[in-house]
Amino acid sequence: MLGKLLKYEIPAMGRKLLPLYAAWAATALLLGLTTQSAESKNEFMVVISALLYTAIATTILVMTIILIVQRFSNSLLGDEAYFNHVLPVSVAEHIGNKAISATLCLQHCGSS
Repeated sequence: MLGKLLKYEIPAMGRKLLPLYAAWAATALLLGLTTQSAESKNEFMVVISALLYTAIATTILVMTIILIVQRFSNSLLGDEAYFNHVLPVSVAEHIGNKAISATLCLQHCGSS
C-alpha cells in the first residue's frame, strides 16, 4: 500500500517543482553559453548569469522545504486528511510515505 501512496505523492510534488527545475536548467544553459563566449571571466553577463543561477538554486531549495511541510500538513491534517485517513493504511505507512517522498525531493534538489 505504501507504493500506492507514493504513486500519488511524488507526482503531486513534481507538478509544483518541475517549472522551477526547468528554469534552473535554462539558467544553467545561459550561464554555460555566456562563460563559453566570455573573453575574460569578469564580463557583466557572466556575473549576472551566475547570480541568476544562484538565486534560482536558492529558490528551489526553499520551495522544496516549504512544499514538503505544506504537503505533510495538507494531506494528514488539512483538506486531504479525510481521504488519507479512510484508507486501510497504518500511521507508520503514512509517515513513511511522507519521509520517502521528502527524501527523494531533497535528494533530487541537492544533486541537480
